[in-house]
Amino acid sequence: MSRPILLVGDLHLGRRPAGLDGVLRELGLAPRELSAVVAWEATVQWAIRREVRAVILAGDVVEGMRDRFEAFTHLARGAQRLAGAGISLLAVAGNHDVEVLPRLAERLAKVRLVGAGGRWEIVPVPGRDDEPPVDLLGWSFPAATVRDDPTKDPSFEEALSRRREGARLIGVVHGDLDAPGSRYAPLSRHRLEQAPVDAWFLGHIHAPGTLEGPRRLGYLGSVGALDPGETGVHGPWELELDTGLTLRQIPLSPVRFENVELELADDAPVNADTLLDTLARRIREQLAPSVEVTAGAPRLLAVRLTLTGRPHGRRAVDEIVRLEPVERLFPGDDPPLVITRVTDRTRPAIDLEELAAAPTPAGELARILRALENGPPVELLEEAKRAIAPWKDSGWTGEAIPPPPETVELLRAAARRALQAVLDSRGEEESS
Repeated sequence: MSRPILLVGDLHLGRRPAGLDGVLRELGLAPRELSAVVAWEATVQWAIRREVRAVILAGDVVEGMRDRFEAFTHLARGAQRLAGAGISLLAVAGNHDVEVLPRLAERLAKVRLVGAGGRWEIVPVPGRDDEPPVDLLGWSFPAATVRDDPTKDPSFEEALSRRREGARLIGVVHGDLDAPGSRYAPLSRHRLEQAPVDAWFLGHIHAPGTLEGPRRLGYLGSVGALDPGETGVHGPWELELDTGLTLRQIPLSPVRFENVELELADDAPVNADTLLDTLARRIREQLAPSVEVTAGAPRLLAVRLTLTGRPHGRRAVDEIVRLEPVERLFPGDDPPLVITRVTDRTRPAIDLEELAAAPTPAGELARILRALENGPPVELLEEAKRAIAPWKDSGWTGEAIPPPPETVELLRAAARRALQAVLDSRGEEESS
């Protein structure tokens, strides 16, 4: 039985997730403990534990030149550990590490840079005599900006002509798939699929692809999630070539980001602390099937929460929205959970249509909220334009351009709070 190959997407050594410092202090963790360095260390540890045949890096190993000294230390240490376990380390350069990775490879004998200088290259993946032959086809960025499809370079066909007979061939390249005109090596899916390559593994986009289908072709994704937009599973991929081609993603990211939407019922808790505990329990229940703790990861589960429904406990919702992330931290479970942001899309537990018909302040607020709920508030903007028209230096251009969704959501939340306050003060709805 042959050993698996470990495929590693964008590492970005030198980066760590931002905006979590207060939460980390509360947990007694250093910022480094959620960084790309930790993702790399976990990857090396996994590779040694699994006795893989080789580790292949798909570019953007290093965030940039200013991170080269830190990166060199950690890359060298990992390469040394892998070499000591008989594991080869091969890499292609991406747009972020176009300068620093070749320099590091020159200084680290244990790192093999493939396709240096923008010329395609085929190299054998070292293995035991009883393992099937595997070749790696790779290309590295020659400059930070590459506007031409790398597969159109003559070296592509030249490299393919040197493929070993009987060897499996896997391609690893950093670039922009299906993005003509991109500055970051635009890759044609058609040209990749037409090449006599068993599978293509790409770097550059941080969201992992499904990597399914008869011809495996897609992004490996970032090994460690680097910002709240990088939701879901992140980690390296194990490639098995014994029978066909089998892939398995290993969740090794030190932080797991998720977006969760929960609907609040009419009987939702009206106490903020009780409601927050209920929300944390429901988040864990919803994510439990997909969050796997592997080799100590994740160390933190960070969730952006959206609330919907028509709860009576408006004040509790408002209070939760205004809390700082560290006040929405639940450290007791494994992994700890923090709700980094709460978006309130709930609606008042009232009949807006009926209330909007009333000639009262509450009715006026209900009419405004109804307009906001029905879409971009163009009419409201027109009213605002007329109201500020006497002030010539207002800077208003006269165009009723709908604001971005985030602004509309802020307006909706403000209108809901104002309406609830008026209703509470008049006794038109039972105070929460």
